[in-house]
Amino acid sequence: MNNDNVKKGADYLLKGGTLLSEPCQVCNGLLVKFKGDIMCLTCQKDDVNERELRETPEGKNMESTNEKHFDKDNINRANELKESENGNKELLLTIKKTIAKKIFEINKSVYNESDSNKQKNNLEILFLYLKILGKIKKIE
Repeated sequence: MNNDNVKKGADYLLKGGTLLSEPCQVCNGLLVKFKGDIMCLTCQKDDVNERELRETPEGKNMESTNEKHFDKDNINRANELKESENGNKELLLTIKKTIAKKIFEINKSVYNESDSNKQKNNLEILFLYLKILGKIKKIE
């Protein structure tokens, strides 16, 4: 992933884009969803298959059909579970956005820094941020 791609991805995240938990089907890179488009930060390709899976009306119909089969208690339990999962997803999304901002800042400082020791320290921090993103991806 080159610096331009990282900058572009960070820019999308700062403008309200979402870092997706699924990898790119072409290169296994990070996917960002911005204004309805899903783009890989590594190979820069639109992930068309992923977009089609998310937007098929059949998937929505299956969800509503399955919910009709639950009795009221099961629906309440499912709603409680969804609420806690949404809270966890929001927390992970917030963490990912914060890390994306930091990656953008560190990338900028590495580019502008002439002291190789400071560059090395910044790159080590960058590596840790990317490692954290990978762990979040596994959780999701």
